[in-house]
Amino acid sequence: MTYLNKMTITKPMKKRIMVFMLAIVVLSMAACEDSDNDINTSEEFESAYIMGLRTITPGGTIYYLGAYPEIPASFDLSEMIELGTGMRLSAFGEHAYVWNGNAGTLTKYSVSSNLTLQVEVVMSFASTGVTGDFGSPAFFSETQAYFFALSEGKIFEFSPETMTITETIDVPVLASSEDPNATYGPFTPFITQNKVVLPIGYFPDNFNIPNQAAVAVFDPNSKSLTTNFDDRMAIGDFTFVPSETGEFYYGPSVAARVDNYATTNDHPTTGGLLKVNEDGTFDTDFFIDLKALLNAGIVSQIPFVFDNKTPVTYVPETTEFPAEWFETFGLETNTVLIDLETGTVIGPYTGLDKYRGWAQPIGGDKSGTVYWEAWHFTENGESRIDYLLTQNGLSDWKEVSTFDGNGQIWLVHQAR
Repeated sequence: MTYLNKMTITKPMKKRIMVFMLAIVVLSMAACEDSDNDINTSEEFESAYIMGLRTITPGGTIYYLGAYPEIPASFDLSEMIELGTGMRLSAFGEHAYVWNGNAGTLTKYSVSSNLTLQVEVVMSFASTGVTGDFGSPAFFSETQAYFFALSEGKIFEFSPETMTITETIDVPVLASSEDPNATYGPFTPFITQNKVVLPIGYFPDNFNIPNQAAVAVFDPNSKSLTTNFDDRMAIGDFTFVPSETGEFYYGPSVAARVDNYATTNDHPTTGGLLKVNEDGTFDTDFFIDLKALLNAGIVSQIPFVFDNKTPVTYVPETTEFPAEWFETFGLETNTVLIDLETGTVIGPYTGLDKYRGWAQPIGGDKSGTVYWEAWHFTENGESRIDYLLTQNGLSDWKEVSTFDGNGQIWLVHQAR
């Protein structure tokens, strides 16, 4: 396939965490795009890294794109293109691609020898009627890629080389939840066995939790889309939990946080862990109900699997929960290491204590190094500091880069 011990959060930190996490998942879709970034005007470089960032501001989440000869130790936003709000950033080969959901456009950026980012082509989806916050494209080659608008019942095949739509494929509309205002769909495509596997995730507007885990599979050869379900667990996350062997696991989503506020309990656990086969089906021989195992009120983070073990961050069941579900982001958590072969707790996991037990892969380089994004708030809870990490073993993490801008390092890609 391609791809804490206990800590106490102060009241100011709770407020900042709540504001930030809400901004992460509820983004406005207005946008603007600049044509280039004049970081360098004469010096030429053989290597080029495309970096994407986003910052949380009172006016919305602002996205930035930049190019560097190597991954910088820190970032200066004045040296990057300000894209605007509501973008989705991806990269393939030597180019960056930016989806603007409000305008319904996909912009291709090239990187010059002096690391200037330039708009090459803007491909409009206006004639298709498709706009909104959809997932990143799945790139097979310079001439074959797919863009998924499953809530509209559309898959678009396009050529990254020419930036033209080569085929519009009609597929069944992705089954929505009972809540019409919920975000329900795929955002992160994974290519395996020449197919695209898309974990279906969910972010609620209220408390109607879909009662099945779901993964969609697209076969480019037959032009068909199938959706696999598993009723051992409620709807999960928009992306897979990765492992060092290339296997993927399907873990909890934000639905786990609203479970304690749901008006009905006719759904399976929101705190489970499923394994996904290479063909996109669920492994019927693997399932762990982490919520039951840990006596957890919320299973909040499962960052990775390594050597058949995974750290799990959770809120104890005995916790006094706040009046509003989104305030749960500031609750005290524990992180333990789980043995996936035996389904038992090994003990505390402290490798990601500094980052609240959480990290996510956001890109890599040509040597095969995977880069992870993690974060924590300052002691007074006033701002967020973001980190780019590499992993060497179960608990060995190295900080590569820091972004002290109340936002996220969103994309890392070595273009050449």
